[in-house]
Amino acid sequence: MQRTLFNHFYQDTVRWGDCDPLGHLNNAAYMRLIESARLDYFFNILKIEMKPY
Repeated sequence: MQRTLFNHFYQDTVRWGDCDPLGHLNNAAYMRLIESARLDYFFNILKIEMKPY
């Protein structure tokens, strides 16, 4: 895929504790990164605001 096909990019840092001893990203850490990117898209592109309970 080409980067020009996408209109939103999210950059995050993989922490040392996110990886197993072989250097593979932990499944829970992968999901955290996906969720962070999704929320970034909602807030910055769609301009959705979170209302406090």
